[in-house]
Amino acid sequence: MDSQLYSEPPDVGGGTGWDTTLRFHVWPWPFKFAAILNMPALLAGALLSWPLDNLLPRFPDWGPTLLLTPLFWYWVGSWTDKHFSSGENGKYKRGRWAMLLLFMGVCTGASSIPRSVGGYTNYVLFGIAIWVVAAIAMKATPSLRRANAELT
Repeated sequence: MDSQLYSEPPDVGGGTGWDTTLRFHVWPWPFKFAAILNMPALLAGALLSWPLDNLLPRFPDWGPTLLLTPLFWYWVGSWTDKHFSSGENGKYKRGRWAMLLLFMGVCTGASSIPRSVGGYTNYVLFGIAIWVVAAIAMKATPSLRRANAELT
């Protein structure tokens, strides 16, 4: 599929896509998956890179993202442990793993959407949308548990 893209003549200048920078604009699937999975850390790292680039011009652009990703996942893991731990109850342990697998499946599906849906950077919008839904679910979970406990 991508080889067709490379062999199509570009709109300007003639020749094949191999003669341009077109090959650098096709993101591989593992990159899309990692970007969607770590979208909050990626966006926060990008926001921190702007002022850091002015202060420390030789500091790598990916530096803040690399530092924020483990901190972000530590926070997600702590939140999950706090809200889904109930002693040795196997139901909650299975629920945590089921949630993680569901989330990974959604991220896998979103990273597999072809570029004809939204263009080459569709994974950024899908990643933001997935994490907005996840944040809403994380915010609503304690409220739902309290309401459920009051009913019983």
